[in-house]
Amino acid sequence: MYQKKLTICISILVMFSCIVPLIASGQQELTPPRNLNAEGFDGYIDLDWRPPAVGSDRVDSYNIYRSLSSGNQEYYTSVDRYTQSFRDEDVINGRTYHYWVTAGYDTTRETDFSNEASATPLGATMPTEPRELDAYPGDAFVELEWKRPEDDGNSAIKNYIIYRGTTTGNMQETYTIGTVTEFTDTDVTNGIEYYYGVVARNDVGDSDMSNIESAMPMEGISTPSSPRNLKVLSGNSFVELYWDPPQDDGGSAIQNYKIERTDGMQRVFTTGDDTTFYHDETVTNGISYVYRVSAINAAGEGLISGEATATPTSIDIPPSVGDLQAEAHSNRIELTWSALETDLEITSYNVYRGPNANDLIYLTNTENTELTDTDVESETTYYYMVRAVSEDDKLGLESNIDTATIYEAQPPAEETENGSGLFIFGIIGLLIILVVVIIALVLLLKKKQQPKEPTNQPKYRQVKDERSPPTTEKQSSQSYDEW
Repeated sequence: MYQKKLTICISILVMFSCIVPLIASGQQELTPPRNLNAEGFDGYIDLDWRPPAVGSDRVDSYNIYRSLSSGNQEYYTSVDRYTQSFRDEDVINGRTYHYWVTAGYDTTRETDFSNEASATPLGATMPTEPRELDAYPGDAFVELEWKRPEDDGNSAIKNYIIYRGTTTGNMQETYTIGTVTEFTDTDVTNGIEYYYGVVARNDVGDSDMSNIESAMPMEGISTPSSPRNLKVLSGNSFVELYWDPPQDDGGSAIQNYKIERTDGMQRVFTTGDDTTFYHDETVTNGISYVYRVSAINAAGEGLISGEATATPTSIDIPPSVGDLQAEAHSNRIELTWSALETDLEITSYNVYRGPNANDLIYLTNTENTELTDTDVESETTYYYMVRAVSEDDKLGLESNIDTATIYEAQPPAEETENGSGLFIFGIIGLLIILVVVIIALVLLLKKKQQPKEPTNQPKYRQVKDERSPPTTEKQSSQSYDEW
């Protein structure tokens, strides 16, 4: 019985000695890598992923699994903890490959699998469809503009095919043009609505059709009125222009804007679209520049705006805004930055956004040191930068650039302080139990080792003899007589 109790106590002690160090370290199981993406190209597949939402600082490596069938994970290769992408060149064009990624941590442990991603490497294929087709009506003509396909199929675009019809159901191949991305259709009749679509063609074949746009040419379409509220801000070796669209677009959508600049000689710039912002870096500090802007629609160039003057300078411009941070949420990106400590009077801040650090354009102006950007799309990375604006319309130096990406499935929240507190309480409780077990074991052993106290009791119990002689003398004599 003693040995059985001792074995149980030792087992409990060993069990707690194994569990407590793991929990006492405060470590959690790592979550899997996130947002694995696979994209096929000619002769290779590119993978990229995001680190685990919990415990990413403990990752030792990333393990890549690959298979020719879905759900059949087979180990393929590994990359170090600092790498979150991989190019697989051991592939065959036309064959679909399935991928998973796990994170290795604590030397011998491994997370669950990430999401599955698949891709098919291809040689030359048909291009993707042309993008963002626009149709602008005029008097007896329609102007078309579009953007090139995102993917030419690894074969150069040779032609664009323009489809036209009076309904979306009777569109036919009408024009074949070269590689330009605009076309004016003059074979139209005023008052009739025409529908257009564009197809890209390479050596392999034709793409799908672009978006379909319609326009109705008619008499009376005129050039737009002048842009309004032109404002210029000067910075160190640059000038920025801002304006509002014309009050009257002339019955035809604004296609782009023309900017005239005069500094003893005249230069002309155009925006690529209907953006009401322009950043001019072809200037010299200390020289005054006069700007005017006009809008262009299908009928032509409209009235020109009033003048605005700016003199770029490196003197007395606001310093760089500090600590810009962009934080993504389910449907928005929240920006915060530090207020400037300067003798200059700061009136507001310009916020810029773009698809990369080299293509930032003006987003908005605010008097606060925070901004919520709700005009965002999922799975898109946005780059942000901020400049301070002083009371004399001077633009400050660039802030740091920060990025944010909204994902369809937001990563789980990181471990909070409350979570850490629960770990601490759990650790304390387990330690108390362990101490109690140890004390009980020690007391039990001590009790078993104590010597037994001696006893005067006979080994066998004596039975009283009812015939024993009396203790007094009289009784004793009587007893002997009786005997």
